[in-house]
Amino acid sequence: KKEILEKTTLVNEPNIPFPQADRFERVINLCELLSTQRLSRADVTEQYDFDERQTNYYTDAARYLGLLEKRKDSGTPLYRISAKGQQILSLSYKQRQLAYCDTILSHKVFHDALQTYLKNGVMPSTENVVNIMKKSNLYHVESDSTFKRRSSSVKGWLNWIVSLINE
Repeated sequence: KKEILEKTTLVNEPNIPFPQADRFERVINLCELLSTQRLSRADVTEQYDFDERQTNYYTDAARYLGLLEKRKDSGTPLYRISAKGQQILSLSYKQRQLAYCDTILSHKVFHDALQTYLKNGVMPSTENVVNIMKKSNLYHVESDSTFKRRSSSVKGWLNWIVSLINE
């Protein structure tokens, strides 16, 4: 369990909104969908039966991790899998899950929150996660209410990682 934390190299926070996408499985699914095609924001919204705000949350979450790229075509955002995302998707199931874990944990917030979880044996409280977030130099997260909302993504992604550890 601790090996994955020890092997992870931390990255600088990207200039991309911090994830507000609680279900990491949907991030993976979005990468799988975009591995074979480029889609506009409207296409993603339709494929997932999302509202446009949810589409932004999940595409931004995948971009935050470096798994997707966004470009504009005549003002329309188009998404496609990144080289990193493609490389992860080419791995075997177990290696792919480990690569996703490593990608998540390379961000200080998730790394420190999992460390807290492993040390205490329980999911860190929202307040604890917010404190970790505030020390992590996040891009454009300033208000307490935003920190609190985004903390649910940290906890959601940690739950996904912990479920793998416990498999």
